[in-house]
Amino acid sequence: MTILIHVSVAIQSENRVLLVQETKPQHHGCWNLPGGHVEFGETLYQAALREVAEETRLTIALSHLVGVYTGIRKPDSHAIRFVFAATPQNTSAIAGADILAVRWFDLDECLELEPSQLVSPAILRRIINDLKQNRAYPLEVLIEPD
Repeated sequence: MTILIHVSVAIQSENRVLLVQETKPQHHGCWNLPGGHVEFGETLYQAALREVAEETRLTIALSHLVGVYTGIRKPDSHAIRFVFAATPQNTSAIAGADILAVRWFDLDECLELEPSQLVSPAILRRIINDLKQNRAYPLEVLIEPD
């Protein structure tokens, strides 16, 4: 079995969240939170900051952990997604690596998108609902090397 470790970041401004539109063939044109795989030797924090910079060109500071979400992708693949929240220093996001577009969505608007428009729609909708409920865990729950 393959275990995939991902990080995603819910970048929020007012009641909106920033989504990115993917270019990867399996998810081409679908919306997702900025994020991706954790690279070997990289902490979760480092991966989250790197992915946001690569995909949106934004500089952020992580504020809290929204949750840890898991899913079985195939009979032989298990994905674990650590979702952080952040507030950007500015809201001028630009589509970066492997991204077609970036767009600010109202949280309710995210929930109205068709499943075919989203990467991992069930998990993404759960994350959006958790954001609406202001679910927040302190970053200190993750113990990472200095």
